[in-house]
Amino acid sequence: MNQLKKRKMAEYGTFGDYYFQKFNTSFALMAILPFLGFLYLITQRGDSINSLEGQTGLVFVILLAISLIGYFATYWIIHRLIEQLIRYANALKQVDSLKSIFVSNVSHEVKNPLGTLKMSLENLNENIVGELNPKQRDLVQTCQRTVNRLIRLSTDLLDLAKIESGKMTVNEEEVHLNNLIDEVTSQLTAKVKEKNLVFQKTLPKSEIRMIGDQDHMFRVVFNLLDNAVKYTPENNQLGISLAEEGEKVKIDIWNHGNPISPAEKDKLFERFDRITADHKTGSGLGLPIVKELIGLHEGRIDVESDATTNHFVVQLPKDFRSLRRAKSEKQIF
Repeated sequence: MNQLKKRKMAEYGTFGDYYFQKFNTSFALMAILPFLGFLYLITQRGDSINSLEGQTGLVFVILLAISLIGYFATYWIIHRLIEQLIRYANALKQVDSLKSIFVSNVSHEVKNPLGTLKMSLENLNENIVGELNPKQRDLVQTCQRTVNRLIRLSTDLLDLAKIESGKMTVNEEEVHLNNLIDEVTSQLTAKVKEKNLVFQKTLPKSEIRMIGDQDHMFRVVFNLLDNAVKYTPENNQLGISLAEEGEKVKIDIWNHGNPISPAEKDKLFERFDRITADHKTGSGLGLPIVKELIGLHEGRIDVESDATTNHFVVQLPKDFRSLRRAKSEKQIF
């Protein structure tokens, strides 16, 4: 019996074993009720038993036998169905795991030579190996942009694989959000000026801090603000605001542009999906990664849109550690 149980555990996993236990308990309770009713008739209602003599009793026995056959047949069918569903779920889980490993390995193998190629192109562009004529420089710069896009794509794929496998680490450090937002906006100043955009930054005078991963938070704010710049029409407005709400912080990144429909909101955080037909550069993984990184900090992101303005609102706890502990304890029990 122990060997059989071990084999089942290996085949179905902890989740499958737990599910089967609940299923067996439920059916056991269903089976007990008719027998309790029959026991009641025997012990408390003897006159009812006397009425089951002869042909009536034969009909009762036949119906009881049919009910028992139906009960055990239903049990067998549902049990087999659950077995198949768990097998399929485990198979899909294994395929997804293999896919993540494959993507991670390929991305890693591609990223290394791309780094070498990037360095070589930079040397060419800086005339280290000789002076370039204008046509050659244009060609080198085009190659540089393409290589940079491929490096970003491989980095995004590696990060997604880490998140899916649960290997993405989250450092617990004090993040100064005012300074972080200042740093992000300074890196995007050139893009804002290029499109002649009016940029509004609303930060509180007092420093707002949270416990989290500095690099992850920088990436969240940078990706969202970079997207806002990218999708804001020229000569228009966008901005970012930071506020403190109790034990949470709120970051609102907004822009004036085409409104986002409810159907498009559902697709925003899907991988490799885009909501516009514009040929914008990027991997289509920025927003999905942003959502995952926010989730790792026990936060959330909401999208609000009206006729003129789109808002990406990020809400994060000041200290995600207590929420994570509570979540882990809930999963255990």
